[in-house]
Amino acid sequence: MKVRAEQNSTGPGETEATASTAGPKWARVHLTLVRLLLILTSTAKLVSIAGEQRFLAVQDPVLYLTNRAVLLIAALMELGVAAYLTWGRDMRLKHGCVVWLASTFLVYRLALWVTSPGSRCLCLGWVGDLLLIPPHLLDYALVTALVLMLVGSAWRLRAMRSAAEVPSAPSGSVSHTDSGQG
Repeated sequence: MKVRAEQNSTGPGETEATASTAGPKWARVHLTLVRLLLILTSTAKLVSIAGEQRFLAVQDPVLYLTNRAVLLIAALMELGVAAYLTWGRDMRLKHGCVVWLASTFLVYRLALWVTSPGSRCLCLGWVGDLLLIPPHLLDYALVTALVLMLVGSAWRLRAMRSAAEVPSAPSGSVSHTDSGQG
């Protein structure tokens, strides 16, 4: 009976080891939502760069590349992280990738704000214009999503590090230095 109860505590296809490293349910939901968001935003970027809109040939004020090149690089970064979130096994690396990507995009946003105050990020290319959301609200929503991605994964990384630092010596054991020998 005890073995059956332990088997039921893990999800389908999980062993005890993978279930414990996967973390709480909220962390798995967080990574799933991040993956879906990255797939959607990278698709919007790729659809946009396939077009011939004028803004694609304009130089980006932060990276000094064309907007087409910046959107392509960002889409490939997003797809790379989304792929690892889908098929990767190391939970620390998954959360680390999310922290890296969100930090990179937030630093870009900050640099854009400093170098070109008042200009908006073309994060979704022209596809963002199709949405029935005012551009400033869409911008706030995307920045909020980046902050939530960053905070959620950074929080989980911190929790994983704290759990790894817990001493694993059994209680009541005596080390060689405590036994009076040496």
